[in-house]
Amino acid sequence: MRSTAIGTLCFSLLSLPVFAEEDPMELQRCIWQCQANYGTESAKYPECVERLCEGGGAEEQPKASSKQEGRWTYGDHPVLGRSAYVEVGDAALGIACVGDQGSFVVSHRMTSGIVNDPAQPDGGVMTMFKKPFSVGGAFVYQKNPAGFFERIAAYCDSEIAEMQRSTSIVFLSGKFVSLNFESDGYKMTVEQAGKSMVVASEVDLKKLSDSRTISLSGSSAAIKQLTKECPALRQQITEGCDEF
Repeated sequence: MRSTAIGTLCFSLLSLPVFAEEDPMELQRCIWQCQANYGTESAKYPECVERLCEGGGAEEQPKASSKQEGRWTYGDHPVLGRSAYVEVGDAALGIACVGDQGSFVVSHRMTSGIVNDPAQPDGGVMTMFKKPFSVGGAFVYQKNPAGFFERIAAYCDSEIAEMQRSTSIVFLSGKFVSLNFESDGYKMTVEQAGKSMVVASEVDLKKLSDSRTISLSGSSAAIKQLTKECPALRQQITEGCDEF
């Protein structure tokens, strides 16, 4: 059965020239999404790859507590301004380029409705990423007079790299406790309903009582367009980030 699944995957890769040429990472994300929804042994898996990845249609998500919504685009949003953004119901999440802020070139933006209180002092915005999994961080956003909440950062302190390589971003509810780096990676401790929980893997995310998952479909292409219009961001990406 495993060889059949691998053969199906290889066939799907060969049959998606347009998707692969535009953004190979988008193709991989699409395939991962089908794998996550159905598993490679299911007859629905190749159907999902053909319909969603080749046809570009919207995949119906299985019932879950955290629903994935929307597709990222680049342009002028009525609240967020010119940005790479996604609309989720009546709310929106995005990234913009900022000028005259020294080394701060990235503006993470969101409207009300993404998380309960982005300006909460003890980590109003806590993030994780899925497929591949990585720990984001805990951030406090400021209210911008334009009507959105904002966090500005240098490229290396932003979450752009994670957003470009993962399939979805997860916003955790509750209270931020700590973020620690150990030999096996970052671990975040959060408190929900008076109980502290350590999150260090996708399995741990399932233990949380409250979280929200937003798809990153289309984010790579949207961020690429943003980068073209933001020389300061391009420079910081070229310079790279020191890793320990």
